[in-house]
Amino acid sequence: DAAVCADEFFGGLRSGHNSKEDMDGSMTVGLFKERMGSGISPQFAFASLDKAADGCIDFQELLDGRGAFRPPLTSEEVRSAFVGFDSDGSNLIESAEFLRAMSAGHFLPPSDHPTEQLTASEFKQRLGSAPPRAAFLALDRDANGYVGFMEFVGSRKAFMPPLSDLDAQRVFEGMDADRDRRVSLPEFEAVLATERFFQRPSANAPADTTSWTPEAMSRALPPGTPA
Repeated sequence: DAAVCADEFFGGLRSGHNSKEDMDGSMTVGLFKERMGSGISPQFAFASLDKAADGCIDFQELLDGRGAFRPPLTSEEVRSAFVGFDSDGSNLIESAEFLRAMSAGHFLPPSDHPTEQLTASEFKQRLGSAPPRAAFLALDRDANGYVGFMEFVGSRKAFMPPLSDLDAQRVFEGMDADRDRRVSLPEFEAVLATERFFQRPSANAPADTTSWTPEAMSRALPPGTPA
């Protein structure tokens, strides 16, 4: 019944996110509703995810609450849902945005006045005086030779000034040339060397990878960088 479902939902919020390895995935409003479980109203779901009780859900709140869904949302599904619900590009899901989308059964079109997006040149400036390789190694927390999505978003406050949640998502997407959901050192250094993203950093924008062949990326790298 609804009471049991509510207890399960709160239990998921307390237990945190999925312990399984994250998988690729996109989110729709219909799938989001289904994963909420039966008997959970949009108003209840929003209030449960809005831990600060300020009328908005930020990216971290949605990420922290992904374990409440059945099955739990992956990090990629969280990112897809967040961008979908945030129709005005404010880096926050406002209650009106959330409830309108849930009522309509689909994500609403982006606002006519989207927020300005961070450029590759501006991102480079946020690194300060840190050399690209040193910055990459600091971001690669598990030292596996790649910066994953969660590693990058989790380190957004290390930049000067810090990246917003949405800027971090867009920058990561712009650096991920081959769309394998991770950023390699050559990808990272090529973006900083050329001050150009591989893909236009927008969740709904088509990839712009036609000119970024392995040979072109190699030419963009500083001398001596392994491809």
